[in-house]
Amino acid sequence: EYTYDQLKAGGFSDSVLTAGIKARARIQRAAAVLRPLGIFEWDLCLLLQDRMKKQLKFQRRRAASTRRQSRK
Repeated sequence: EYTYDQLKAGGFSDSVLTAGIKARARIQRAAAVLRPLGIFEWDLCLLLQDRMKKQLKFQRRRAASTRRQSRK
């Protein structure tokens, strides 16, 4: 398993892997702070997943709107 410290050292050529490791590290740090409030790592993962779905819908709508405007 890769860690955030390994990421800082460099050497990752895959941008998706790098982004995933960074997101995982941020989620773990946030979960450590929010755990006393009853918010756990899994909760943060679900929130991130929901946010990503909303962002994807927005991007698709914007792309469709742009295509429609370019046809006119």
